[in-house]
Amino acid sequence: MTKSFTLKKGYCHIDDETLIISKSSKPGKVENPKVNFFMVFFGIMLIMTLVYAVRNFVRGSVGLTTAYGIAAGIIALNLVLNWNKSSDTTINRKDIVKIEFKPSGSLTSDFFIVRYCVKGKMKQRVLMMARSKNSKELSKAKKALSTIIEIT
Repeated sequence: MTKSFTLKKGYCHIDDETLIISKSSKPGKVENPKVNFFMVFFGIMLIMTLVYAVRNFVRGSVGLTTAYGIAAGIIALNLVLNWNKSSDTTINRKDIVKIEFKPSGSLTSDFFIVRYCVKGKMKQRVLMMARSKNSKELSKAKKALSTIIEIT
């Protein structure tokens, strides 16, 4: 039997073996993406800002070199901080190590952090709930996720 709840952008379905994140309200076969586009995009941005920083350094433009250097540092920090975050759409229940609940703040919605281990590598997936005052959907999500492992 599949348990489902609504996320900010899609749905989360939990069956006997997997946790599935999809855009469809009906659970189906979903494959994990081969490439993490977040990492590719910011990797390309880091390379481009470094190239422009070096280019402006050679030209003697201190202001632009500094600006591009700071931008490259921010992008590199973003990559390091988000290195283990994944965009996996299918997570095996047996791989899940921990589920954390983070209540909404002034700028964020309620969300869950699902930590899991695949091939010895620790990953995490964020499940962002829709920003609403509907506590019914949140309690449904907590109940469904607590069937996998205790929520901290």
